[in-house]
Amino acid sequence: MKNKIDQYKSELEIKQKRLATYLSMEEKMLTGTAQSYSLGSRSKSNYSMSIAEIREAINKLEAEIRELEGLISGGGVRKVVNVIPRF
Repeated sequence: MKNKIDQYKSELEIKQKRLATYLSMEEKMLTGTAQSYSLGSRSKSNYSMSIAEIREAINKLEAEIRELEGLISGGGVRKVVNVIPRF
């Protein structure tokens, strides 16, 4: 059990660093400090990912971080798969 918790902590640390990177990328895109090139009156901004892809990655990482934090604290994983209300 101890070995698994250490593994979860290691994964959590990696995902938190990755989340920080994605948040930094999002900030750069929103403030307009991405790679920009200009030649005369023409200019081009270059992004390796779209803002939608970055936000999707952020949401996924935040969910994975919450899941790992739950496993580390002993609370387990809370996940709803399919809920179909029937009347």
